[in-house]
Amino acid sequence: MSGPIDDLIDATGTFCLNAAKPWQNLTMGDATLRLESDADEQLLLHVAFRQTVKLTKVTFGLPDDDTCPAEVAMFVNMNSPGFSDVEGKAPFQCEIAEGEGKKEITPPAVKFNRVESVTIFINSNHGGDISSLHSLKF
Repeated sequence: MSGPIDDLIDATGTFCLNAAKPWQNLTMGDATLRLESDADEQLLLHVAFRQTVKLTKVTFGLPDDDTCPAEVAMFVNMNSPGFSDVEGKAPFQCEIAEGEGKKEITPPAVKFNRVESVTIFINSNHGGDISSLHSLKF
């Protein structure tokens, strides 16, 4: 399948740990609605798909303030991940500059070819008490 695969997200298998606002805010298309962390800057978003997909591009909508993630790690096909499953591990990782507004990532095709789920781990930001995103597109 080519083109956007956002309509293949399985809402029943998708969840976010340490979130103060719902992950569904990422799908609304409104930059004022954000996914925000709760207790600290860490967020763990697990997105399940209805069928196996090939991820060729991931686009993050980013805030223009210090809640912008500084680093994003992505994992494929993890079952019920928690923070202990992802901390210190990063099969694919990228840095994000403050004020980018939008970040397009092209993950390595070998690791992101047969994806049933993707886990996105935000470990740090640019100095804010919380981390936030306002959109996520596959």
